[in-house]
Amino acid sequence: MKVPDTVFSGCRFLECRLVGINWTEGRWPKRPLHGPNSFYKCDLSMSTFAGLDVTGSRFGSCRAHDVGFFEALLVDVDLEGTDPSGADFDRADL
Repeated sequence: MKVPDTVFSGCRFLECRLVGINWTEGRWPKRPLHGPNSFYKCDLSMSTFAGLDVTGSRFGSCRAHDVGFFEALLVDVDLEGTDPSGADFDRADL
């Protein structure tokens, strides 16, 4: 899946297989009109959120193996139940 020029604001992904997506191709507004985005029971493995501001987003009970969160702004992000094995959080703001 490609997400160029897609705006993510208040999106909810439930039990989706979202493997290998470069989420940085989309737009993540600093003040999302529809609230934070949420992923629940999704497989996000091998995707990248590098350098994105995903403040307030929820990643509940997801598989996030080898996800690139490096240099991302992850303030108030909920990762409860998520398995981030091998994920890269280098220089991320937690």
